[in-house]
Amino acid sequence: MNTFSLIKKSRPKLKAGDYFYYTLNNRNYVGVVIHTHLQKNLKENTAVVCLFLDYTFDDVKNISVEEIKKNIIDKKLLIPPIIINKRGWTCGFFCNIGNFDLDSVYDTLSACRFSTDGGGYMYDFINYVPTTNIFDSKLIGKTGIFAWEGAESLLQMTLDLDFNPSVPHGSWYDPYRYYDDIKKKNPEMELPFWYYKAEERLQGEK
Repeated sequence: MNTFSLIKKSRPKLKAGDYFYYTLNNRNYVGVVIHTHLQKNLKENTAVVCLFLDYTFDDVKNISVEEIKKNIIDKKLLIPPIIINKRGWTCGFFCNIGNFDLDSVYDTLSACRFSTDGGGYMYDFINYVPTTNIFDSKLIGKTGIFAWEGAESLLQMTLDLDFNPSVPHGSWYDPYRYYDDIKKKNPEMELPFWYYKAEERLQGEK
């Protein structure tokens, strides 16, 4: 139950505004694709940016696009914005449900940032160019592309689930290290809850 459940393998041509679901710990959650080609030097659909929302449901028919939009605007996220590849879909863990226009949540999305591991460089979401402007720590993800296993590990920490035993986590594993440097440069900034969950969890794992 602590790992993604197999739903249906697919090879969708992902589009910004696609929303999908996945199942973890016997609960259905919603995710949203907000960009499909963030890193321009890579092929289309290889650097897909997603938001994993704190939005659960019992039946797909009950999913509300308006509720999805509200969750984005309110920044109700389980993990920071994340750049992933398509393996979550091709392996059958993510299943697309529909698509909606992202214009209504543009202000929130335009505040998304991606930090290098040391926090030395920050890139904006719209053009993926260096920037020094940051607005909310919940909207700061990490550069680099994750597979589904990486997203799963972050979600497991947020949801207090055991790690997937097939994915080793040693003393090197510290996915939110970039927040430390962000905090040094922005001491007034409140860090998101998942940073503290990971800090507490990983101290016990190391």
